[in-house]
Amino acid sequence: MADIKLGIDIGGTKIACSAITFHDDNTVTYTTPRKVSTPTTANAFIDSLAASLTLVKKDLGVDAWPAIGISTAGVVDSVKGQILGATGNLKAIDRTPFPIGQLLADELGIDVSQIHVENDANAACYGEVSVGAAVGYKNVVMVTLGTGVGGGIVVDGHLIRGAKFSAAEVGHMRISLTNDRACTCGRLGCWEAYASGTGLARTGRREIRELPHSVIAQDILQGKSVEELTTHDIIAAQIRGNTLAVQLMDKWHLHIATGLGNLMNVLDPDIVVIGGGMAQFVELPKLQDFLNERIMEPMTTTPIVFAQLGNDAGMIGAAAMAKNSSPALSL
Repeated sequence: MADIKLGIDIGGTKIACSAITFHDDNTVTYTTPRKVSTPTTANAFIDSLAASLTLVKKDLGVDAWPAIGISTAGVVDSVKGQILGATGNLKAIDRTPFPIGQLLADELGIDVSQIHVENDANAACYGEVSVGAAVGYKNVVMVTLGTGVGGGIVVDGHLIRGAKFSAAEVGHMRISLTNDRACTCGRLGCWEAYASGTGLARTGRREIRELPHSVIAQDILQGKSVEELTTHDIIAAQIRGNTLAVQLMDKWHLHIATGLGNLMNVLDPDIVVIGGGMAQFVELPKLQDFLNERIMEPMTTTPIVFAQLGNDAGMIGAAAMAKNSSPALSL
């Protein structure tokens, strides 16, 4: 019997909403997500969420509201359905705690118990455990590599949220004892400042400043200044066989392995899942080689796999959480 929930993913630039159908065989199907730009004021923000969900419900052709799962950036109290600390990208959050669950429930005319709110990285991890790359595993580490570094952790089948709902902020482990690289959080030496896509570009700029007029450096820059160098410039140069770009990508893998090895040594997961927009550039054999120098022997056989749900993982994971905390709506 199919079980249908609504999932909505809130990012700094867009909101995506879909009807998610969970099947008995642990597979999932979903409608093409409706996408709108993320408003910058609180009233418009809630109105936009309600309008998107209403349109998706209308597409289903049902009268009763299915349970709703919300995946959002920021620190989230998943018990009270509140955003406790919003990133700078969510300009609509005009106060904290921001009771997004209650505000949306009031707007839709439903009980707040029908809405589950979760941090986006936690939701993505839950999605992969529920219907993605980590189905069947009880101890999971998921790392998302993109503009920043995010993560989700499942231990003995339970998602770890922490005493203040701030657990699994893996990108803010300190991996460097030097004070020469600041993170977006304002602290120094964070894993995110090295292992993210942004971190790769910063490493490239630093290396190229030391040999700005060399042929290999100029081949990477392609007429740009050092400050204009992007992650994709380095990746494109690596594909061309540029030796400096190859070294930069090796160093990026080393940076990933440094933080990931720490997590594995502490948590001893059944499986590691790597997602995010930069995951496509990760070479697993190379990452494994660096990891083997940093993890305890029993963990050298721990599977490291790519996420399966892509950019929709948060939306699907939030819907899965709503599914597991409310009665089913079936068609």
